[in-house]
Amino acid sequence: MKIRSFVHKGLKRLYAEDSLKGVPPETVDKLRKMFAYLDAMDDPEELRALTTWKAHTLTGGRKGKESERHP
Repeated sequence: MKIRSFVHKGLKRLYAEDSLKGVPPETVDKLRKMFAYLDAMDDPEELRALTTWKAHTLTGGRKGKESERHP
């Protein structure tokens, strides 16, 4: 899966340009691993395998919808 949008400009720069500007240096290795995992996913359900990420299905008025924050 490809990450389609970012809210945080620093994360977007790290992902797209490998720029560390706007990202705490101590988090860079962890973030790169997270991006690699997300890029390698074939199905969004794979997020449930990582319980520490606390991925959950949307409920209420957003049930069944994808993120509404698109570029």
